[in-house]
Amino acid sequence: AYPDVAAADFFDARSATPLLTQLMAYDVVVLWTNYAPYDSAALGDVLADYSDAGGKVILAAFDWFGFGYGFNGGRFNDGGYNPLVSLDYGNHYYAGTLGAHDAWHPLLEGVAALSDIYRDYTALGPGASLVASWSDGEPLLATKGCVVAVNSYPGPDHLFTGQFNRLYHNAVLFLMSGCAVLDQNFRDDAGRAQMCVSRKSGGFIWNILSGPYAGYSVTGTALARNGGTLFYVSAPSYYAYCSYDPIRKRATGYFYDYTNRIYSSLSDSNTTDNPPGCAPLPPG
Repeated sequence: AYPDVAAADFFDARSATPLLTQLMAYDVVVLWTNYAPYDSAALGDVLADYSDAGGKVILAAFDWFGFGYGFNGGRFNDGGYNPLVSLDYGNHYYAGTLGAHDAWHPLLEGVAALSDIYRDYTALGPGASLVASWSDGEPLLATKGCVVAVNSYPGPDHLFTGQFNRLYHNAVLFLMSGCAVLDQNFRDDAGRAQMCVSRKSGGFIWNILSGPYAGYSVTGTALARNGGTLFYVSAPSYYAYCSYDPIRKRATGYFYDYTNRIYSSLSDSNTTDNPPGCAPLPPG
């Protein structure tokens, strides 16, 4: 239905596991389950390989369903690619509506109403960014690198209402806009910290380079504002902020981990003399 989507094809993972060569023919893979996959571990491994090769992934319920029916195996889950973590409780099976959310996020552009009965019990994974919650607080929408998680069932016999079609289209556009292209490298003049960020998507890595927390690193997705000159994210466990002046080539920012009480700041007076080493986003 969208003219900017050239093709949408279907693969039944109940009876086989797709090969990496098959997945690489597509820009985005959307995965949902309503039965146990043919080989959940193999499916997780090939999706991780696909992500490593630059593929984009959208997950949906019942991917986090417990009791062996969800998608809970392989390197994609064990390696931290998944923005949401299964609590292995199954599914709510009662209606929720769009709750607290970031109305400015590109995933929610033009989306004002969402409702579904099929909503898995989940928690936000390490390094993931929560974009929206259900009305009962259950995570609805989250991102991590080039993976978007939509905690709603989109398959046959779905019961969702609202603008989910728009949401999925937004997710494709968001992923295709350069979710893991880190094109800005801000490095503190005193060598305390570094922030690598995508001006388009806001995907970022914050590294602490010196001091008692040297080696500490967080990945996530910040909001990119003003043409990629302002980045900020308020996640459940941390807050990050960075402001960039493209004319004077300067950047300032800070990061705070609420849980571990870790504060880190950077002041970069000349972004053009930073050494290379802005690694791509880790898997997920």
